[in-house]
Amino acid sequence: MNVITGLFPPTGGTIRLGDRDITGLPSHKIAARGLGRTFQITRGFEQLSVLENLLVPALAVKTSNRKEVEKKAAEIMDFLLIDHLEDELSVNLSGGQQKLLELGRVLMLDPDIIVLDEPFAGVHPELRGDLHDHIDDLYEAGKTFLIISHDMESIFKLCERVIVFDQGKKLIEGSPDRVREDEAVLEAYLGD
Repeated sequence: MNVITGLFPPTGGTIRLGDRDITGLPSHKIAARGLGRTFQITRGFEQLSVLENLLVPALAVKTSNRKEVEKKAAEIMDFLLIDHLEDELSVNLSGGQQKLLELGRVLMLDPDIIVLDEPFAGVHPELRGDLHDHIDDLYEAGKTFLIISHDMESIFKLCERVIVFDQGKKLIEGSPDRVREDEAVLEAYLGD
């Protein structure tokens, strides 16, 4: 994932996003081409408000004017149900709220593909349900997701196709039902 999103350089091969070669491009250029990502450990700008955090990526990448970007940020805060936190510093948010804010920053770039790295880790069950709903809504609106998670309950609920890796090797790829019943998966991840 870090190679695909431009954090680490590839040692070989090519990475294509649609018909474009993105091999070795820096993260900001990959993001500008429609691939956004979140991180397992959130990386908010702690001393900026929620609104300011949302403005940073859009103003850094897009040529939109500030009023348009602020309007988009307000719509995203409303969609993610964090509009009441608009003026709150990022450092003061709960873990789940920080995950929502990070998703909001990605949405400011309007990517076609969204990579979520452990989006449910440390998230209160109620906020996790909200996050599931947001992912479902975005998927229905045409967004594609790649979700990396150990939260198998969330994965089975959200995903149409699941790929399971164990120690760097692919164990299985298939529907949630097929993966849930696979003996190797049960042994490696689900404790059977």
